[in-house]
Amino acid sequence: MISNLSKDDLYSQIVMLRNVDSRAFIIVEGEDDLGALGPHIDAEVALIMLGYGKVSALGAIELADSNSVADVLGIIDRDWGGDVSPLHPSPNVAYTDYYDIGATLIFASTAVDRVVANLTSKVHREGHLRSLGDVKIGELLLRVAAPLGALRRVSVADSLELHLRDFPVHEVIADSAGSVNLERLIRIAASRSKRAKVTAEDISVIRSRVEVQLGETADPAHLCSGHDLVPALAYFMRQFWGAGRLSIKVLSGAIRAAVSCAELATTSLFKEVERWGAARALHIWTCPT
Repeated sequence: MISNLSKDDLYSQIVMLRNVDSRAFIIVEGEDDLGALGPHIDAEVALIMLGYGKVSALGAIELADSNSVADVLGIIDRDWGGDVSPLHPSPNVAYTDYYDIGATLIFASTAVDRVVANLTSKVHREGHLRSLGDVKIGELLLRVAAPLGALRRVSVADSLELHLRDFPVHEVIADSAGSVNLERLIRIAASRSKRAKVTAEDISVIRSRVEVQLGETADPAHLCSGHDLVPALAYFMRQFWGAGRLSIKVLSGAIRAAVSCAELATTSLFKEVERWGAARALHIWTCPT
């Protein structure tokens, strides 16, 4: 099985398929995106394809555009919406509403509530949330994921090269209310980063930058990655809500599966893909509109 493809390899695959397949091609960044969107795409109208990451997916779209390969669309993570990471100008690129597809599905639906209701103890869950002043689950997740997202953004903006992928979220949660120890967060990120050179003085500066970023962000949900939100949710479910040894992979899949067509249809991503398809007389989604 091929684990990765360059933009040229992916483009070659697109061209070969186009010779035998007249459907639209929808390119997504990763396996999670396939699982999230695939069930909602009409397989008779469009083929959803793995793009092997943002660089390869966008590069293949550029090649398809320049060579006039018809009906190829990329669905790409928005990240920070064109500030630190500029949005691609191609009309054949559609972006997620939030940082990535995981965050988009979590913030645009009540899937988390349904999954939590089925996988945790109602007594334990409600008791914990009541002890925090009846805080909503979404707010609890923001408390954890927003600081990680702010650090990720600062790292990219300042070229710090901090390694935050697959971050051990549980190691920086300071209390049952979801407070994050920023200094510990930065120290762990630095220790995981082979190319980052972070001194004790740098940690103080980075912490200030993260705090400023959090303060300046009108909607902290736009800082959050699904890859931080799901582990944060798993932490609370295991630690306080009686979910036992629930795995992050299973939880992530459960959330994707719980998102309904009607909820997906409320997103800007859905509407953007729908418009792209309509311009080609194609109804991409299985969801009624």
